[in-house]
Amino acid sequence: MIELRPTIISDCQFIIECNEGKDEDFLHQWAGPSYSFPISLNQIVARLKDSIYTKFFTAVVDDEIIGTVELGFIDYKKKQCKICRFLLGEKFRNKGYGTEISKSLANYAFNELNMNKVLLHTSNYNASAIKCYEKAGFTVIEEKTINNNEIALKMELTK
Repeated sequence: MIELRPTIISDCQFIIECNEGKDEDFLHQWAGPSYSFPISLNQIVARLKDSIYTKFFTAVVDDEIIGTVELGFIDYKKKQCKICRFLLGEKFRNKGYGTEISKSLANYAFNELNMNKVLLHTSNYNASAIKCYEKAGFTVIEEKTINNNEIALKMELTK
């Protein structure tokens, strides 16, 4: 069973470890422009303090951190938010954890934040992420060409 809890500063080391030995493309794929390469603890901690429209979560299984994720762009007037910066440790991928975390985040958004819509973006080449989100009930609502002809998919789940 996955526990989703608010991210604390000591959890940030997990993010650093997941990025060790990775290139700038890896950082961009999961974090977008939120961090600059190479990622540092200072960048992550500074972002954690900017939490007015973002909620930061750490996913834990049997007392081990398996991932981090954000609910960002929380808009209480439009009643929508986005799943962002979803980072799952390599040894925890393709085991259903991503789908379970996505469902839990959507339930939190709908039931605790009173949102009507949860959005997310992913790259069209990230087949495992697309499969994960579709299993959680998200559907593709838009395709858009972005940097270097990369195709970004916008997905949504409504209440």
